[in-house]
Amino acid sequence: MNTKTTYSVTTGNSSIELQLPETTSDVSCAGPPTTQTIRDLVLDAIQHPIAYPELALAILDDDLVSIAVEDGVPRATEIVRELVEWLLSRQLKAEQITVVLSSSADTSYRAMLQAMEVYEGLRVVQHAAHDNERLEYIAAAETADAIYIQRDLVEASVVLPIYCIRHPEALNASDLYAMSPGFADAKTQQRWNLAWLDDNDHHMHLQAKLSREAGWLMGVQFALAVVPAQDGGVAGIVAGDPEQVFKTATTQLQESSYSETGPTRHDLVIASIDGTSDQQSWMNVARAVAKADMLLSAAGRLVVMCDVSKITDGIAQLASDEPDEQLERALLGGDLEDAFPAAVIRSVQAKRSVYLMAPLSPQDVESLGMAPISSANDIERLAQRTHSVCLLRTSQF
Repeated sequence: MNTKTTYSVTTGNSSIELQLPETTSDVSCAGPPTTQTIRDLVLDAIQHPIAYPELALAILDDDLVSIAVEDGVPRATEIVRELVEWLLSRQLKAEQITVVLSSSADTSYRAMLQAMEVYEGLRVVQHAAHDNERLEYIAAAETADAIYIQRDLVEASVVLPIYCIRHPEALNASDLYAMSPGFADAKTQQRWNLAWLDDNDHHMHLQAKLSREAGWLMGVQFALAVVPAQDGGVAGIVAGDPEQVFKTATTQLQESSYSETGPTRHDLVIASIDGTSDQQSWMNVARAVAKADMLLSAAGRLVVMCDVSKITDGIAQLASDEPDEQLERALLGGDLEDAFPAAVIRSVQAKRSVYLMAPLSPQDVESLGMAPISSANDIERLAQRTHSVCLLRTSQF
């Protein structure tokens, strides 16, 4: 008789108990949150930056400052608010500050607007990759393809990127400047997405090269990296020279993560996405699916536990009967919302069973080519029939 162990798993704002084999490998892509307040973390990071003078010395009284906020940054609104408060304390006026969000999620934009409306004159804008009027030419890639970046970032005297550090293999992870592809034009993003389909190594190389080139040409000299923690928390904030920040934050994340000893390949991976609503996105589902796929045996199956509650236009294409590669290429060459996550998910569906536990109807989940999970019992039954189980927490990082 197999001995069971109880595991508490957080998904969004709720938790469930799972009875899994005691041999289950318990893995987390992030560690516990810090006990420091967000205010203390922000102030300490910008007053004691790595390989850079105190930030106050780099900002003049009449400078225009743009804060670039990447998708999926834990507690992003609080971090931006504290950074804005600090900038205002340095004699800047609110009208000199612009917050640029890369997110296409309406909830993130509304939350930031609501938080920033107390600062009269401060602007909050959302990057629109297809809006040529809000883009500005930066450079041409080696292929002679032009690279455009969101205009408020190009025209600012000082750009302060805020991004979430992720494990190196994570999908769509920012590099040390966090400019491209997140704040680039639609064609640049599409070229990057198509490169992922053709060759994943080439995709990662292209992303890093274009982003570094764009960030360097823009003169980005200071960056803030947020080290994520479990349950949507923050383990730390690192600021200063972009290259040193990237290295330090990556090391901190890797050291805070944990993995119990066990096999490197599993028959079942249960991947959970924790954190508040801003973490419950299809991009994070794709990250979880891709990470779980790396940990699975050839015939292994995966379960994703999340709180996504809306099927976007791109995700809806998973219902298509088109051949896998044809659909993936069509998604990555188009401009549907969540086209890239949909292509990633489809690429994994092509070779293994994917189960989804989310606040969607079973019929909707099935239409996307995934098997619906409605309760802990469903997961436990899957675990009973497998030799090796891995519980993958905070899988979006």
